[in-house]
Amino acid sequence: MLPDRASFELIVGRIADAIHARTGFSLIRLGEGEGPFLDWHAAQSREDISASLNVWFGRSSFDDNELATMAEGLRRAARSADILGLPTSYQLGVTPRYGMVMEGVRKHRLYTPAQLVVDANIHWYLQWSGAMAYLLRDLDFLGVIGCRDIGARIGQAFGIGSVHCHLVRGEHGYPGSTLAPHWPDGYSEVMRALDATARGQVFLIGAGILGKLYCARIRSLGGVALDVGSLLDSWAGVPSRKRYERDSRAFTLDHFAAPTATLEQMKRSLAFHIAEFDIREPTI
Repeated sequence: MLPDRASFELIVGRIADAIHARTGFSLIRLGEGEGPFLDWHAAQSREDISASLNVWFGRSSFDDNELATMAEGLRRAARSADILGLPTSYQLGVTPRYGMVMEGVRKHRLYTPAQLVVDANIHWYLQWSGAMAYLLRDLDFLGVIGCRDIGARIGQAFGIGSVHCHLVRGEHGYPGSTLAPHWPDGYSEVMRALDATARGQVFLIGAGILGKLYCARIRSLGGVALDVGSLLDSWAGVPSRKRYERDSRAFTLDHFAAPTATLEQMKRSLAFHIAEFDIREPTI
């Protein structure tokens, strides 16, 4: 069973409230890459886990202790999330890996009624609607955890006072600005740096499975963590997803050049782009 999905107004309102109240908050998305890790020791997950590891790290030679650390951290992050992004009904028919997400959520009781549930495409919805600008415009500080130093461009797009980037190696095919391995040293370095997180600071995170663990750490320290995934690639002009290859400014920072829209304008923009990019069975 798919939990009822929250409305667009409720999602944006809940994030905005957390930012304004300066309270711990996280939005975490679970996609086909994370699915096999939720029940990582199951035999049917091993081949899929190797595929995900090769995408994220360029290798699959991780021992059981390392896999357990990632999987347990992922489950804790999902369980503590205020907004949880899950596959749509359509995605469940695309690959069994999406089904592993739902099975893992059920088996490990990762969903609670206190959480808002949204589509895992929520990062695109926040982009297309313009809600990202509504949430980030004129912040004093923004933290970014990703693989490219685009902090200055983000700051200019949203009028942010200071943007601080924590750089980690990106996906194997799109490594980014640093070639130092993300696991384990890069992960440990970012976790140490996050100890300085101040209450109410907002972070955008695009860092694969480890990004979900960063989100949970930021939330525990009173920060607001938004798992925007590959959206950071799109802002950098890197076509890491097929949808980004289209000649459309809808995935770019230029999309936010106009003044911040009203809620009704955001909803119309979202509906237009959901149709434009043929998102099947959206529940927002």
